[in-house]
Amino acid sequence: KAGLILGFVMGISSLIVWTFMPPNPLSAFAFSPFANGGNFWSLLIAVVPRVLFPLIVRYIYDGLQPFISIFIKNSTASRVVNGVFSAAFGTLMHTIMVLGGIWIVFRNNGFLPAQYVEFIIMWAGVNAIVEMITAGIVGGLAVGRIRKAVAK
Repeated sequence: KAGLILGFVMGISSLIVWTFMPPNPLSAFAFSPFANGGNFWSLLIAVVPRVLFPLIVRYIYDGLQPFISIFIKNSTASRVVNGVFSAAFGTLMHTIMVLGGIWIVFRNNGFLPAQYVEFIIMWAGVNAIVEMITAGIVGGLAVGRIRKAVAK
């Protein structure tokens, strides 16, 4: 529940940022229905992936744990490894939802050249690799620290 609420808050925060102070005004259409070229789908692209992200990561984590435990017998180590994979794969799923939404909604909307939408997706796709690696490292570290804190 906390993850879903936090995801919703992050989605609304993203909508506000992309509406009033976009990091890149040329991309604001994808995350704000109020930006030039934006529409109702922009709202969904800004909010829905962020709400679903913690749910997806949780299901990945719960689903992988029995398999990882087969190979790594140490409980803490298996959970840390699971945290790495779950965070990295969850981040990939988030990126696919966002970029897939942008491509589906805006590739032929007539407002933007198709090459611009393709460029955004290509650039963000390269960035996704860095995000997955970072998420894996942070996810593994977070699970390790949380396990130690709970054990005390």
